[in-house]
Amino acid sequence: MLSKIRKLFGSPSGNAAPAAPHPTWKQLGNAALAEGNLAQAAMHYREGVAQEPTSPQPHLNLAYCLLELGDPARAEQALLLADRYAPVRSMEAFEASHLLARAREEQGDMAGSAEHLRDAVRRAPDQFEGWTALARAQALLGDPDESMASLRRAIALKPDALPEMALLCGLLLMKRLPLELLEM
Repeated sequence: MLSKIRKLFGSPSGNAAPAAPHPTWKQLGNAALAEGNLAQAAMHYREGVAQEPTSPQPHLNLAYCLLELGDPARAEQALLLADRYAPVRSMEAFEASHLLARAREEQGDMAGSAEHLRDAVRRAPDQFEGWTALARAQALLGDPDESMASLRRAIALKPDALPEMALLCGLLLMKRLPLELLEM
C-alpha cells in the first residue's frame, strides 16, 4: 500500500530526496554580510528590493550596507522607502529612523540627525539605544537639559548603564559649575 501512495504522490524515482530550496535574497545577503562582503550583500539586498518593493526589510538591509560602504546619500534614499513601508510603531520604523539619523550625521546634518532620533524614540520608546543616541545628539547640539532628560529615559530602561550614567553626571556637572572651572 505504501508503495502505491509513493507512486501517486512521490517523486518519479520513488525514494529521491526533495530538491533543496533555493536560498532567498535575505539568506544570501546575510551570508555575504557575515563574511564581510558588503558589496555582495548589497547586491542581494537590491534583489530583495526588486522582489519585495513594499517590504521595509530589504530596504533596511540595503541601507545598512550602503552606510557601511560610505554612501549615506544613497542609504538615505533606501531608508526613506523603508520608513514609508514600515508600520508606524514597529522595530522596522525604529530602525529606519535610527539609521536615517546616522545617514544625516554622516552628511554633516546633526540637527537632521536629532530629528530622526526623536522620531525613533516616538516609534519605539522602549529602545535604550534610541534614547542614548538622542542624548548624544542633543549634547552635541548644545542642549544639555534635553540630553539629560533623554539620558534619564535611557537609564530608566537599563539601570546598569554605566557609560550613560557617567555622561549624565558629566552633563550635570557642566550645567552646575561655572564654565571657568571646567576650563582649568
